[in-house]
Amino acid sequence: NPDNVNSNSTSDSETEEQEGMPDSSEESDSEDYSDWADDAPASSRPKPKPEPQPLTLAGTLRRPASLRQIKPRRRLVSSDDDEGEGDATDNEDETSESKPETSKKVRKKTATSEKKVAQANGKKLPERFRPPEWLTDVMPHKAPYVPQIGDEIVYFRQGHELYVQAVKRNRIYDIYMRSQPWRKMNLRDQEVARIDDITFENHPPRLCCLKLSLMNPAEKCPESFTVKYHDMADVIDFIILKQNYDQAMHYDWKPGDRFRSAIDKAWWLGTIKAQKPLNPNFPDSMFQCFLVKWDNGEKEHMSPWDFEPIDNERLPEEEGGSVDITPEERMAMMYVPEPHEWSEYGMDYDCERIARGLGRIMEL
Repeated sequence: NPDNVNSNSTSDSETEEQEGMPDSSEESDSEDYSDWADDAPASSRPKPKPEPQPLTLAGTLRRPASLRQIKPRRRLVSSDDDEGEGDATDNEDETSESKPETSKKVRKKTATSEKKVAQANGKKLPERFRPPEWLTDVMPHKAPYVPQIGDEIVYFRQGHELYVQAVKRNRIYDIYMRSQPWRKMNLRDQEVARIDDITFENHPPRLCCLKLSLMNPAEKCPESFTVKYHDMADVIDFIILKQNYDQAMHYDWKPGDRFRSAIDKAWWLGTIKAQKPLNPNFPDSMFQCFLVKWDNGEKEHMSPWDFEPIDNERLPEEEGGSVDITPEERMAMMYVPEPHEWSEYGMDYDCERIARGLGRIMEL
């Protein structure tokens, strides 16, 4: 029956269309087909070619839309819905993960706001916001040393290492040993240098960052390096003015000499007992190379620039006691500027001009 043949061929065609590829055996039978399809029997007529299937980007067959499963969209539900609670939880997790952590700028802004609020309310600033006393004291002191650009100084590696150890031991701030100058260059026990630049890190504690240029560098040694530090209790200065160092070397202190030393606001007297390096690894260092005995019986190590000659007219009333330092004596210990450090008009004129300028600024 031709109708049955046509229906069978149509159903076969639909089946092959769904499968996506024709049968290979049927392709071999169609090689003897005539170009005149109408003259051929119905059973030998070529079957219609299946429609081409859509390809994906990878070149593979893609299922027709009618056969693909459509993935339902995630629906945001409220807390009152009984269904879809897991989807809502997943969405909340994604939202929380997408939130960035608080940036340094935000933390810094918060700290600044806290500082401004304290100032506006007339409250005393928290201790961590206040600059250290050694940088803000208006009274001149020989120690601790306050650096200034252009100063010629003597740097003691041994003292710097003791400072780093104290910072790490007390966990004052993060410090990296690889960044220390003696790890990157061949530093001698003590180096003469000049301060070329000063910057400050304001996070507690307030650190002073010095760029030092060596005035007589060792062979194959960089000419400059950086030191970061702050004044600490019970940690001896490892940077001093070269002028103070030269004066101490000129006096030629030795065991048996009597001396006085300025501690806080008083003179204390003692006797030098011995001289030897504080650490055998630094044999050429003058840093705390003297063992002294105070008149009160205590002993400790000190450096030659800590000593001052005794004034026999100003002695303590009792042995082991102290004598107050007068303003004149304090000024005598201060740095003596060289003539070229001031203008042609002299130090007094320049100081008065600077004071007038500061006064005008404070009136603004």
